[in-house]
Amino acid sequence: MTYDTVIIDSHVILPTGKIDKNIVIDDGKIIGFTNDIPACDHKINGNGLISIPGAIDTHVHYGVYSPINEAAKTESHAAAIGGVTTMMRMLRLEKPFFKFFTTSTPNFIRISLCGLCNTCFYFYSTTN
Repeated sequence: MTYDTVIIDSHVILPTGKIDKNIVIDDGKIIGFTNDIPACDHKINGNGLISIPGAIDTHVHYGVYSPINEAAKTESHAAAIGGVTTMMRMLRLEKPFFKFFTTSTPNFIRISLCGLCNTCFYFYSTTN
């Protein structure tokens, strides 16, 4: 089998620690780590480099100073350059949750598709 990409000779950081393995990528996903160099379309030399999973930014407030659909693009672009792959947008609601979700959910789904990072939302209400 021929894979799309193999990153060779990289230090890979995992939750369990550092390993020195080659990273096998197919269809845009990491499918495994190996000491071998399997057949592939692209080889990336990772010698002396460190490979880490994408970071998750758990507290962002984009759209405060510019329209939210534009901010979703520019802020996620800046985050992606810094290695962030997922952003958690913090939202303060001034109306109860059930009213918010019945009127605003489609807009947040649309806005989340404007960015370069995965997006999730954290909601909290300021009302009793």
